[in-house]
Amino acid sequence: MLAPTWAYLGQRGYAELRHAGAVVGGWPVKFQPVASALDAEGLDQARDIELEPGLTVRVLCPEHLVATALSVGRPKDHVRIAQFLEEGAVNLTELCPLLDRHGLTDKWRAFCLRHGIPDPCAAEGAQRDAATAELAAGAASGTTVAYPCPDILAAHALARRERAGLSFAAKVAGIERLRGNVGLLKLAREARKARRA
Repeated sequence: MLAPTWAYLGQRGYAELRHAGAVVGGWPVKFQPVASALDAEGLDQARDIELEPGLTVRVLCPEHLVATALSVGRPKDHVRIAQFLEEGAVNLTELCPLLDRHGLTDKWRAFCLRHGIPDPCAAEGAQRDAATAELAAGAASGTTVAYPCPDILAAHALARRERAGLSFAAKVAGIERLRGNVGLLKLAREARKARRA
């Protein structure tokens, strides 16, 4: 779906690719196709950000980025959601109705339950509990609110940053170690199957 985008960028001299996407003006830019109603709404409500004088780009708002990460639901997406929440970058009064509109409320509840964080979108009657109300008020005012994030998510994010700083040779050695461990696990599984038979 992005082939026309890559062709357009290549014709204009932006052929360098990094993990995050194409490098445009020194910035790694990730392009995402519109594949759902959530994507279409996110694009429609994207904000114009001036990176430097004369260079304005459209960027998805944090609420749509969180909703998209939640809909995909990979472990790294959960880490991103936790980082957005920790930074107080998400306006919860906008996020909660967005999740409801796109049928993501159950996934959101499961995310909160799985990671042991209070659900800021949960409502009993018309009232939220005091902790949830404080989070929502802080996010709505733009104030950074400390959001409780389990240690496992923080450790995962730290490990990703450390891996990103490794040399190519160190990354290859790490992959080889993992392959060896997977081989040992396969042997152990086969031994268990043989004992059961």
